[in-house]
Amino acid sequence: TVDTTIADVSPSDSVNIAFQSGNFLVKWGDGVEEYYNFASATVLTHQYQNGGNYDVKFLGSGFIRNTGALADRKKITSIKQWGKFNYAQLSFSFQNAINITSFPLEDTLSTINSFQNSFQNVPISNFGKIDMSSCTRSDNMFNGSNFNYNIGNWNMARNTFMANMFLGTSMSQANCDAIFTGWTRWDSVNNTAGITLKQNVSLHMGNTDYTRGGDAEDAFNYLVNTLNWT
Repeated sequence: TVDTTIADVSPSDSVNIAFQSGNFLVKWGDGVEEYYNFASATVLTHQYQNGGNYDVKFLGSGFIRNTGALADRKKITSIKQWGKFNYAQLSFSFQNAINITSFPLEDTLSTINSFQNSFQNVPISNFGKIDMSSCTRSDNMFNGSNFNYNIGNWNMARNTFMANMFLGTSMSQANCDAIFTGWTRWDSVNNTAGITLKQNVSLHMGNTDYTRGGDAEDAFNYLVNTLNWT
Protein backbone atom coordinates (compact mmCIF):
# COMPACT_ATOMS: atom_id res chain seq x y z
CA THR A 1 0.00 0.00 0.00
CA VAL A 2 1.20 3.52 -0.79
CA ASP A 3 -0.02 6.82 0.58
CA THR A 4 0.78 9.46 -2.01
CA THR A 5 -0.05 12.32 0.39
CA ILE A 6 2.95 11.59 2.62
CA ALA A 7 5.69 14.12 1.94
CA ASP A 8 8.46 12.45 -0.03
CA VAL A 9 10.21 12.82 -3.40
CA SER A 10 7.23 12.83 -5.77
CA PRO A 11 4.19 15.16 -5.67
CA SER A 12 1.26 14.39 -3.37
CA ASP A 13 -0.72 12.69 -6.15
CA SER A 14 2.12 10.46 -7.36
CA VAL A 15 4.47 7.66 -6.35
CA ASN A 16 7.95 6.62 -7.49
CA ILE A 17 9.15 3.03 -6.98
CA ALA A 18 12.66 2.01 -8.02
CA PHE A 19 13.62 -1.36 -9.52
CA GLN A 20 16.98 -2.79 -10.47
CA SER A 21 15.39 -5.01 -13.12
CA GLY A 22 12.00 -6.41 -13.94
CA ASN A 23 9.53 -8.11 -16.25
CA PHE A 24 6.08 -7.62 -14.79
CA LEU A 25 2.63 -6.09 -14.87
CA VAL A 26 1.80 -3.30 -12.43
CA LYS A 27 -1.73 -2.71 -11.20
CA TRP A 28 -1.56 0.75 -9.69
CA GLY A 29 -4.78 0.47 -7.69
CA ASP A 30 -6.74 3.06 -9.65
CA GLY A 31 -7.72 0.84 -12.56
CA VAL A 32 -4.54 1.54 -14.54
CA GLU A 33 -2.36 -1.42 -15.53
CA GLU A 34 1.07 -1.14 -17.17
CA TYR A 35 3.59 -3.70 -18.38
CA TYR A 36 7.34 -3.19 -17.89
CA ASN A 37 10.39 -5.10 -19.09
CA PHE A 38 13.83 -3.69 -18.32
CA ALA A 39 17.28 -4.96 -17.33
CA SER A 40 18.79 -1.88 -15.68
CA ALA A 41 17.88 0.48 -12.85
CA THR A 42 14.52 2.13 -13.52
CA VAL A 43 12.20 4.33 -11.48
CA LEU A 44 8.51 3.68 -12.12
CA THR A 45 6.36 6.80 -11.73
CA HIS A 46 2.59 6.88 -11.56
CA GLN A 47 0.34 9.88 -11.16
CA TYR A 48 -3.16 9.41 -9.72
CA GLN A 49 -6.18 11.63 -10.31
CA ASN A 50 -6.38 12.15 -6.57
CA GLY A 51 -3.88 11.71 -3.78
CA GLY A 52 -4.53 9.02 -1.19
CA ASN A 53 -4.02 5.35 -0.33
CA TYR A 54 -3.67 2.80 -3.13
CA ASP A 55 -2.91 -0.92 -3.19
CA VAL A 56 -0.24 -1.49 -5.84
CA LYS A 57 0.26 -5.02 -7.22
CA PHE A 58 3.20 -6.45 -9.15
CA LEU A 59 2.69 -9.59 -11.23
CA GLY A 60 5.79 -11.16 -12.73
CA SER A 61 9.44 -11.08 -11.66
CA GLY A 62 11.91 -8.39 -10.70
CA PHE A 63 14.25 -6.85 -8.18
CA ILE A 64 12.85 -4.00 -6.09
CA ARG A 65 15.74 -1.74 -5.12
CA ASN A 66 13.99 1.31 -3.77
CA THR A 67 17.06 3.49 -3.36
CA GLY A 68 18.37 6.60 -5.05
CA ALA A 69 17.36 10.24 -5.12
CA LEU A 70 14.11 9.64 -7.04
CA ALA A 71 12.67 6.76 -4.99
CA ASP A 72 9.75 7.29 -2.62
CA ARG A 73 10.41 5.39 0.61
CA LYS A 74 8.14 7.12 3.08
CA LYS A 75 5.04 6.65 0.91
CA ILE A 76 5.15 2.86 1.25
CA THR A 77 2.99 2.14 4.31
CA SER A 78 2.50 -1.63 4.26
CA ILE A 79 3.27 -4.86 2.44
CA LYS A 80 0.02 -6.83 2.46
CA GLN A 81 1.14 -9.88 0.48
CA TRP A 82 4.37 -11.15 -1.00
CA GLY A 83 2.15 -13.01 -3.44
CA LYS A 84 3.62 -15.05 -6.29
CA PHE A 85 5.99 -12.34 -7.47
CA ASN A 86 9.30 -13.98 -8.39
CA TYR A 87 11.78 -12.04 -6.30
CA ALA A 88 15.44 -12.75 -7.01
CA GLN A 89 16.58 -10.77 -3.99
CA LEU A 90 15.40 -8.04 -1.64
CA SER A 91 18.67 -6.16 -1.13
CA PHE A 92 17.93 -2.54 -0.12
CA SER A 93 14.30 -3.07 -1.17
CA PHE A 94 12.69 -1.37 1.84
CA GLN A 95 15.66 0.42 3.39
CA ASN A 96 14.51 3.61 5.17
CA ALA A 97 10.84 2.89 4.43
CA ILE A 98 10.06 4.34 7.84
CA ASN A 99 6.26 4.11 7.57
CA ILE A 100 6.09 0.35 7.06
CA THR A 101 5.18 -1.39 10.31
CA SER A 102 4.05 -4.86 9.29
CA PHE A 103 4.82 -7.54 6.75
CA PRO A 104 2.88 -10.58 5.48
CA LEU A 105 2.65 -13.64 7.70
CA GLU A 106 2.82 -16.23 4.94
CA ASP A 107 6.08 -18.01 4.17
CA THR A 108 6.63 -17.48 0.44
CA LEU A 109 10.13 -16.06 0.10
CA SER A 110 12.11 -19.27 -0.27
CA THR A 111 13.89 -18.11 -3.46
CA ILE A 112 15.56 -15.01 -1.98
CA ASN A 113 19.36 -15.18 -2.00
CA SER A 114 20.03 -11.78 -0.43
CA PHE A 115 18.37 -9.69 2.26
CA GLN A 116 21.21 -7.17 2.43
CA ASN A 117 19.91 -3.94 4.06
CA SER A 118 16.35 -5.06 3.22
CA PHE A 119 14.59 -3.68 6.30
CA GLN A 120 17.20 -1.27 7.63
CA ASN A 121 15.66 1.51 9.78
CA VAL A 122 12.14 0.10 9.34
CA PRO A 123 9.95 0.31 12.50
CA ILE A 124 8.72 -3.30 12.36
CA SER A 125 5.78 -4.15 14.61
CA ASN A 126 4.70 -7.36 12.89
CA PHE A 127 6.98 -9.74 11.06
CA GLY A 128 5.90 -13.00 9.45
CA LYS A 129 7.68 -16.13 8.36
CA ILE A 130 10.62 -16.17 5.97
CA ASP A 131 12.34 -19.19 4.45
CA MET A 132 16.05 -18.31 4.62
CA SER A 133 17.32 -21.60 3.19
CA SER A 134 18.41 -19.95 -0.09
CA CYS A 135 19.87 -16.82 1.49
CA THR A 136 23.63 -16.25 1.25
CA ARG A 137 23.77 -12.77 2.79
CA SER A 138 21.75 -10.79 5.32
CA ASP A 139 24.18 -8.08 6.40
CA ASN A 140 22.43 -4.98 7.79
CA MET A 141 19.08 -6.71 7.28
CA PHE A 142 17.53 -5.17 10.42
CA ASN A 143 20.19 -2.56 11.18
CA GLY A 144 18.59 0.40 12.99
CA SER A 145 15.15 -1.21 13.21
CA ASN A 146 13.25 -2.27 16.32
CA PHE A 147 13.24 -5.93 15.31
CA ASN A 148 12.51 -8.23 18.25
CA TYR A 149 11.15 -11.61 17.16
CA ASN A 150 11.94 -15.28 17.68
CA ILE A 151 13.60 -16.40 14.44
CA GLY A 152 15.42 -19.39 15.86
CA ASN A 153 13.82 -21.64 13.23
CA TRP A 154 15.57 -19.88 10.35
CA ASN A 155 17.89 -22.05 8.27
CA MET A 156 21.11 -20.04 7.94
CA ALA A 157 23.28 -22.84 6.55
CA ARG A 158 24.14 -21.04 3.30
CA ASN A 159 24.62 -17.57 4.76
CA THR A 160 28.16 -16.18 4.65
CA PHE A 161 27.52 -12.44 5.25
CA MET A 162 25.62 -11.31 8.37
CA ALA A 163 27.64 -8.28 9.46
CA ASN A 164 25.62 -5.74 11.49
CA MET A 165 22.45 -7.75 10.90
CA PHE A 166 20.96 -6.61 14.22
CA LEU A 167 23.06 -3.51 14.86
CA GLY A 168 21.06 -0.92 16.79
CA THR A 169 18.26 -3.32 17.72
CA SER A 170 17.22 -4.16 21.29
CA MET A 171 16.23 -7.78 20.98
CA SER A 172 15.06 -9.61 24.09
CA GLN A 173 17.41 -12.05 25.73
CA ALA A 174 15.01 -14.90 25.00
CA ASN A 175 15.01 -14.10 21.29
CA CYS A 176 18.78 -13.75 21.31
CA ASP A 177 19.05 -17.19 22.95
CA ALA A 178 16.71 -18.59 20.30
CA ILE A 179 19.02 -17.39 17.54
CA PHE A 180 22.08 -19.13 18.94
CA THR A 181 20.36 -22.39 19.92
CA GLY A 182 18.04 -22.41 16.91
CA TRP A 183 20.43 -21.47 14.12
CA THR A 184 22.89 -24.11 15.33
CA ARG A 185 20.07 -26.62 15.98
CA TRP A 186 21.87 -27.10 19.27
CA ASP A 187 21.89 -30.64 20.67
CA SER A 188 22.10 -30.14 24.43
CA VAL A 189 22.52 -33.87 25.08
CA ASN A 190 25.62 -34.26 22.92
CA ASN A 191 26.65 -30.60 23.27
CA THR A 192 27.04 -30.09 19.55
CA ALA A 193 25.40 -28.44 16.57
CA GLY A 194 22.83 -30.30 14.50
CA ILE A 195 23.44 -28.35 11.31
CA THR A 196 26.52 -27.28 9.33
CA LEU A 197 26.96 -23.51 9.22
CA LYS A 198 29.53 -21.44 7.34
CA GLN A 199 32.77 -20.46 9.03
CA ASN A 200 34.22 -16.97 9.61
CA VAL A 201 30.86 -15.19 9.69
CA SER A 202 30.46 -11.76 11.28
CA LEU A 203 27.23 -11.17 13.24
CA HIS A 204 26.24 -8.22 15.43
CA MET A 205 23.46 -8.87 17.94
CA GLY A 206 22.74 -5.25 18.75
CA ASN A 207 22.03 -4.11 22.29
CA THR A 208 21.31 -7.52 23.77
CA ASP A 209 23.08 -10.57 25.12
CA TYR A 210 22.52 -14.29 25.59
CA THR A 211 21.79 -16.13 28.85
CA ARG A 212 24.87 -17.39 30.64
CA GLY A 213 25.24 -20.95 31.90
CA GLY A 214 23.00 -22.79 29.45
CA ASP A 215 22.48 -23.96 25.88
CA ALA A 216 22.65 -20.44 24.48
CA GLU A 217 26.13 -19.93 25.91
CA ASP A 218 27.26 -23.34 24.67
CA ALA A 219 25.94 -22.58 21.18
CA PHE A 220 27.55 -19.13 21.24
CA ASN A 221 30.91 -20.60 22.24
CA TYR A 222 30.63 -23.13 19.43
CA LEU A 223 30.04 -20.37 16.88
CA VAL A 224 32.93 -18.28 18.18
CA ASN A 225 35.50 -20.93 19.06
CA THR A 226 34.79 -23.61 16.47
CA LEU A 227 33.43 -21.70 13.49
CA ASN A 228 35.31 -18.45 14.18
CA TRP A 229 32.19 -16.26 14.14
CA THR A 230 32.65 -12.70 15.34
